[in-house]
Amino acid sequence: MTRTPVKVKHPRRSQCLDRRKVQFVRGRLMKVDCSLNPAAILTVRTNSRTLRLRTDNYKSLLLVGADAFSCDWTDRAVVANYKAGGKADGDLVSVEVQ
Repeated sequence: MTRTPVKVKHPRRSQCLDRRKVQFVRGRLMKVDCSLNPAAILTVRTNSRTLRLRTDNYKSLLLVGADAFSCDWTDRAVVANYKAGGKADGDLVSVEVQ
């Protein structure tokens, strides 16, 4: 009796692995734009520049120093981890509210 080899199909990954380097910025959160719910764009000002950092879903954004995300945040000290590029100046990885 001969056995026929079974071909195993591996599921295709729906998304490619994001290999962009994680960067961080320390600054003031000037405003939050939640008009494209659940996406949000945070405007963060540093001494030398202003960045618009985006998250596809603010409900799943990793937060430190806050229990929940608020679209009403303004004029707060923050540290943000992000990956440069994307649909804004960067795509958020996490935000620490101070």
